[in-house]
Amino acid sequence: MLSLDRHGQFYYRGVPCIRAEITDVFFESLEADPAGGYRLRLGSELAPVAVEEAPLRVTNLVPGETGLVACLDGGLREPLDPATLRFEGDVPWCRARGLPARFTPTGALALADAIREGRVALAETPRRG
Repeated sequence: MLSLDRHGQFYYRGVPCIRAEITDVFFESLEADPAGGYRLRLGSELAPVAVEEAPLRVTNLVPGETGLVACLDGGLREPLDPATLRFEGDVPWCRARGLPARFTPTGALALADAIREGRVALAETPRRG
């Protein structure tokens, strides 16, 4: 059984997967499954993945042609969609590649800089009361 911990480390039967050539393919092949979990799709093969916290992490934000680009695990990059930003406590999350992505501390600092500089606008949250 494959698992993915909160630090973006894959494990196979409890043993860390350390070869970037393999883990990069895992991140690229990761998708949501219909039951609400996650799986890898490699050709016609499917393998479930037990995800501890988030299937992807945003490790940084960099300028792109039309906005900011989220740097993700496995060397993946995707334009940041500010409409998907949300916070769980003080931890920012977004959606990337159709999956939830948690910001690492470095990614969160890059997001804070982008917000402060006006490159990212947060959606207004309705006030209660």
